[in-house]
Amino acid sequence: MKNKAPIIGMALIVIAAMIYFYPSSNNINENGSLTENNEIQINKDCYFTYNFSKKPKIGTVVLKINIKNNSNNKIKIIGNYGMPSMPGSHDSGNMEFYVNNNGDYLLPINIAMPGKWRINLTFKNNNEEIFKGDIYLNI
Repeated sequence: MKNKAPIIGMALIVIAAMIYFYPSSNNINENGSLTENNEIQINKDCYFTYNFSKKPKIGTVVLKINIKNNSNNKIKIIGNYGMPSMPGSHDSGNMEFYVNNNGDYLLPINIAMPGKWRINLTFKNNNEEIFKGDIYLNI
């Protein structure tokens, strides 16, 4: 019988990575998307909520993220968006969220056509990735 320890070890590493890099399932809807207007845990010290300036449709809509941060660490959010069915066609490239005077993080999203859109979010603290998640929209 072959030694199965390397396979089991690799499986444990993959599971640990999934737990670390993906949000808890109570903040993800049935489509794998982060859920709007719900608290989404980043780490033990902070969480965020998000919403849109208006119901997303063709045109520009602003994604607003509000972070509750008990550690007072400066967090940077990088976002990119596009249509998974048309890679490269409508991709925004990585863009840093703007921070307004109220401390809200804002990113204008330009929706060019109907279909499924994915917004990828990456939260960083001191250039270290602390959270990653996706928002899916059906326009």
